[in-house]
Amino acid sequence: MRLTASSLKQWSEHSANRSIFSASLTIASLTVLVKVVSMVKDLSVARAFGISSQLDAYLVALIIPTFAINVLAGAFQSSLIPTYIEVLERQGLDAAHALFATVVSRALLLLGGCTLGLTVLGPLLLHVLASGFDETTRALCLSQFTILLLAVPINGLSVIWGAVLNTDGKFALAAVAPIAVPLAMLVFLLVAAAHWGSYALMAGLLSGLIMQAGLLALSLRRRGFALVPRWRDAHPATRQVMHQYLPMVAGAALMSSTELVDRTMATPLGAGSVSALNYGIKLTALIIGTGSLALGTTVLPYFSRMTAQQDWRAIRHTLKIYSRLVLAGSLLVTAVVVLLSVPLVQLLFQRGAFTESDTRLVSQIQAFYVLQVPFYFLSTLKVRLISSLKANRLLLIISAINFCINVALNYIFIQWLSVAGIALSTAVVYAISYVLLTVVLRARLNELDAA
Repeated sequence: MRLTASSLKQWSEHSANRSIFSASLTIASLTVLVKVVSMVKDLSVARAFGISSQLDAYLVALIIPTFAINVLAGAFQSSLIPTYIEVLERQGLDAAHALFATVVSRALLLLGGCTLGLTVLGPLLLHVLASGFDETTRALCLSQFTILLLAVPINGLSVIWGAVLNTDGKFALAAVAPIAVPLAMLVFLLVAAAHWGSYALMAGLLSGLIMQAGLLALSLRRRGFALVPRWRDAHPATRQVMHQYLPMVAGAALMSSTELVDRTMATPLGAGSVSALNYGIKLTALIIGTGSLALGTTVLPYFSRMTAQQDWRAIRHTLKIYSRLVLAGSLLVTAVVVLLSVPLVQLLFQRGAFTESDTRLVSQIQAFYVLQVPFYFLSTLKVRLISSLKANRLLLIISAINFCINVALNYIFIQWLSVAGIALSTAVVYAISYVLLTVVLRARLNELDAA
């Protein structure tokens, strides 16, 4: 996995690699700041709620809104950016801004319609998701779910706005704006947790999302983007965005359903099982959130420009260089977390309502979850490249396979390891996904080379 002298020379000569690396460092540094504040928030949550049915109710109530945001807004992000850059390169800034306004209007309709639909279907969906809860916990879950649906349009627009700012080279603001969410949640935890219980988490989350959206909207407005939706005179490239969006939605739905399936299958395993999963993935989420956000955010615009220029040699070179760097770093991090899982959980969470027995369970879950890190990072590179090639239908097929494998492995590993088996299943699913992505991407690039 060594970089040769020739590779280092190509690195120094290839401005795209240096630009990606520089932008990734900027995003990673600011994301670490956001994640540190989020971890402080999580410590406060652990002290206040431990592993409890009250926290279970909040976490399950948040599953569907988070799923909707990841699917609808995340798919818009991946389908818009390659076309936005193509329009910007070939038609200029005004045409790109017009495309942005048109796509945001479509996104707003979808996010609003989804929110209304989930308001009606919420009780039915939660009856399935929270089937393992007692009556009191289910009632608390439903009450919070209805209010948390407000996060769908608010955070959905923020995801799209942040992606466009990244494309415009404004990585810093999009990376640091999410800090508003954990800060607001910390304030509400300190002030209201004793009286409001888990409703304090909900109030803090929504307040932080509103502040985050406001910061991004202000930045876009200053850069000449129209925030008022454009309902008429759709930009011609909108059809291309929507053509990529539909398979991306289906693929994102299947991939994002991993968390939904995991938490649903955890609810019958006893009170606190969902909470234990939530704590167990925190450190892995910190690692993945920092690295994959920095990497995935920066490589998509660069891969999209290389694709628009049909520079397949540069694409292969960049993919090779970053795959080696990512693998070396992620293997080291994974080994450290596995070896130190118990003391890490003790250091982070064991205080207040979080007991020593909770530590034993969460540390086992954490050690299994972190095994996914190398495969997740490598897959992020390949998913972004596939999106830049406008081959999102390939992602849909792989996502469908992953979904089936996840359900099957969850069932098998739960029999063996109870709730910790869900974490091991997730790691295996990402390993299989990486192999599938490698095969289909290699075939696609070979096709393009031969064309």
